[in-house]
Amino acid sequence: MLVTESTAEVLHADLSRWSAIDPPEIPLSPIDSVMPPCYITAIYVFKNANGLADFMPFDLLSEGLKLAMADFPDLNYRLKRNCTGDCVLVTENCGVRLVTANADFSAADLEAINFDPVRLPASLLDGSPADCGQFVCKFKLTRLSDNSVALGVLLHHNVMDGDGAFGFINRWAGICRELRQRGGRPAEPELQRPPVSRDRSVLKPDGVPSSVDHQGREYAYVEPQPAPEPEVKPTLPVTQAPQFTARLFHLSADFLARLKNSVNSEPGEQPAVQCTTNDCLVALLWRCVTKAKRLPADAPTKFAMACNARQRLSLPAGYAGNANFYIADQLTTGEVADGLSLASLARRVRAAVSHGTAPDYLRSILRWLAERPDRSRILPGFRMFANDLAFTSWVHFPVYEADFGWGRPLRFAVPSAGFDGLAVLMPRFDGDGYDVLTGCEVDAMDRLAAMPELARPT
Repeated sequence: MLVTESTAEVLHADLSRWSAIDPPEIPLSPIDSVMPPCYITAIYVFKNANGLADFMPFDLLSEGLKLAMADFPDLNYRLKRNCTGDCVLVTENCGVRLVTANADFSAADLEAINFDPVRLPASLLDGSPADCGQFVCKFKLTRLSDNSVALGVLLHHNVMDGDGAFGFINRWAGICRELRQRGGRPAEPELQRPPVSRDRSVLKPDGVPSSVDHQGREYAYVEPQPAPEPEVKPTLPVTQAPQFTARLFHLSADFLARLKNSVNSEPGEQPAVQCTTNDCLVALLWRCVTKAKRLPADAPTKFAMACNARQRLSLPAGYAGNANFYIADQLTTGEVADGLSLASLARRVRAAVSHGTAPDYLRSILRWLAERPDRSRILPGFRMFANDLAFTSWVHFPVYEADFGWGRPLRFAVPSAGFDGLAVLMPRFDGDGYDVLTGCEVDAMDRLAAMPELARPT
């Protein structure tokens, strides 16, 4: 599948309404600063089912993007870190990068490979998720061979989380609908669109010393280390590096309902505690992936999860920064694989979520992060490519509401090379349950796909 770039330009929005308000530098929150320094990545595919000649014209999409960027000025600015490792936005209008391209394959060709994340062309994106340059966001519009359109999205995770990112995409889509309906004239900006909150001070620590040590649990502060003395190492035989892959699993609504019912029907020490679908699914995946890896029974393993704290901390409506806090718990691999019942494991997840998302606990995380001398040295308390499994859930993001005026996307997808230690829960295009994107070593993936506890991969 070949994608050939046609144009590459930098779009500059009209930021005149912000120029008198924004200071030379905007400090971001501690939560912004400790997010992974990479792009949030997604591909939307819009199928030209009716064979329209004017399907999603790029000039209209480009004009809509500039208008949306004016509502989200932070996406136009330059991101940097200061001497204490905090992320700040320099209020220079750097614009956003927009690339257009043509492909020699159709939407039907992507359907034929079932949007397999490994086979999905990464060239539908403008670069890679880790290729973070001067632009906070980059977009790529690709005209497919059947006149369908693929939209590749890269939005910097230090500036916004999934809630903010997909809120921006839907704002862009709504403006394009206005442009099409009004013959190129948008509606008055603040009359028709919901507010955008840019006030990062709502996640500013309150100055109270932290009473909880989060080191090694949700987060890990890495102390500076002296440079090691050079040493002569013996020549070792060359060994083949492990090969990692990724796979998309479909867990139907019926499967999830039966899973939840089974967990909550099992008697426990606290029968009044009801586990959510997410609790049950996290427990099941933690167990299955741990078993598939065949780790030593006494090895520690941690589950971790990103929690959206907007409601829990009463953040303003439309808050566009990061509000993701990590929660985690640790057991031995033997306990996770078969030492505990699935219901007991799900209750552990529920307890960790309830404890880790309490407003006072979330505020203690903000205090602890602020007390570290260098935010750039704060890492997640879990490890990928190891024994741990981290979860991020996109199931509540309205990704299938991104209608630019020609209908909703055929599919929302995330291209992926091999990885390990992460599971992404995503909404289904047909509404039937969830898709789960996860990765591990090739042999472990074969064992995972064969487990009767899981629905077969799509």
